[in-house]
Amino acid sequence: MKKSITFSMSLFSAFLLWSMVEAHTQSTLKKVGDIAEDFELTDVISGDSIRLHDYRGSIVLLDFFFYW
Repeated sequence: MKKSITFSMSLFSAFLLWSMVEAHTQSTLKKVGDIAEDFELTDVISGDSIRLHDYRGSIVLLDFFFYW
């Protein structure tokens, strides 16, 4: 009986977590042609601020590179 309740609670928790992740993914998913959200970065070398909005109408390639 105790194993059955534990299994049921685990299954319910997994379903609840899956539905929350699915709902969040559906609301934040971008499609081709959607307008990207504006963001601002600081250039490490010059210290200048760079905004995505400054490049409107241009093709922008973002390369996220980092070391572990």
